[in-house]
Amino acid sequence: MSQIVNLKRHRKRLARAEKEQKAEVNRRQFGRSKAEREQEESQAARAEYHLDGHKRDSIGPKSAKRFSDNPMRKPDA
Repeated sequence: MSQIVNLKRHRKRLARAEKEQKAEVNRRQFGRSKAEREQEESQAARAEYHLDGHKRDSIGPKSAKRFSDNPMRKPDA
């Protein structure tokens, strides 16, 4: 003979499994630590600053980068 299955428990078990699967997808998609996000932002800022320093589109003293424009420089407090 076959086992008697409680349908309420079975549905709940399926719902939990589905939620866990969705949570796993979200962890892969959004699950970065604060340190990883800050490091990535810092690297992007450095790369942008580096590329901006090599632009050739404008000429003159006003277009030159100043030391205070450096995003990696800590502000004087």
